[in-house]
Amino acid sequence: MLKNFLITGGSGFIGSHFIDLLLSKNKKVINLDLKKDKKRKKHKKYKLKIGNICNYNLLNNIIH
Repeated sequence: MLKNFLITGGSGFIGSHFIDLLLSKNKKVINLDLKKDKKRKKHKKYKLKIGNICNYNLLNNIIH
């Protein structure tokens, strides 16, 4: 069963609701987005990475 999720665009409408669902199920979530998300700033299973999905080095660092 998956425990870690990488969501791209999680600060948008659909992505933010999906992240809320995953966090309510006690899953670890990394949100890769171009803008900050202040709503979940202090959730212990949530991390925000600012950047572009086209940045190969950033994606590689997040995945590993």
